[in-house]
Amino acid sequence: MSAPHMARKVLIIYGALMLLTLGLTYLVSLGDTRTLREVGIWVKPMKFMAATVLFAWTTVWLAQLCAPPVSQSQPFAWIAALLILTSLFEVTYITYQAALGAGSHYNNSDPLHAFMFGLMGLAAVGLTATQGWLAWVIWKTHGPQPMSLLTLGVVTGLST
Repeated sequence: MSAPHMARKVLIIYGALMLLTLGLTYLVSLGDTRTLREVGIWVKPMKFMAATVLFAWTTVWLAQLCAPPVSQSQPFAWIAALLILTSLFEVTYITYQAALGAGSHYNNSDPLHAFMFGLMGLAAVGLTATQGWLAWVIWKTHGPQPMSLLTLGVVTGLST
């Protein structure tokens, strides 16, 4: 099976693995009373893990809902790859910093942490861009055919 045909399945599996990671992190958090800014250190990684699950699965669902051929296209494979790389970087770094009891966001304590915070911002832009790109691919796939109101709503929502 080629990469474009695998992208949908890979995103679903990625979301499931992130959900499993969320569950395991929750179990770890039960025995760790450390806090950062008066919040348990594992809260931020768990929020990002949950958001990543929803983001990955919603991307697959919207592509399937609006234009099933999109989820088997080469552009969708690239969208999936960018989504996975950027979100995995974010979750990994945030979790690593939490394990150290240190903040990941707005951490300018030294040049390395300032650089990593900037890299996280760049990853967030890439992650967000996947949805505008998905909207464009759905739009282009429909061509001159009229779009359903649902598809038009999804394309508009993803591109704004």
